[in-house]
Amino acid sequence: MGNIGTVGIKRSDNQGAHSDTKGKNIRQAKSQIKLLRKRTDDILSIELALNEVNQKAQNSLKIQFYEDKNPIIEKLEKLKEEVDKEFKNTSSSYQMIQN
Repeated sequence: MGNIGTVGIKRSDNQGAHSDTKGKNIRQAKSQIKLLRKRTDDILSIELALNEVNQKAQNSLKIQFYEDKNPIIEKLEKLKEEVDKEFKNTSSSYQMIQN
């Protein structure tokens, strides 16, 4: 009768303590995996947002470049016309001096 009170309470091989620690480690590992997945999702969403911002910035720069390019080309064409006029004037003056 003396053994009836102790049955199921004591474990001589400490399996109960070991399985509790193992279960705790598994729960911690699962929670770490969840956190890592959330962080990975956060990083991916940030990366997508940065890619979108980068694409918009590149498109904006392209538009700005083409908008700015037209006045530059116009100025260069005007400058070329002025240089051509000066060249013709100088050339005709030079011919007059030679004659």
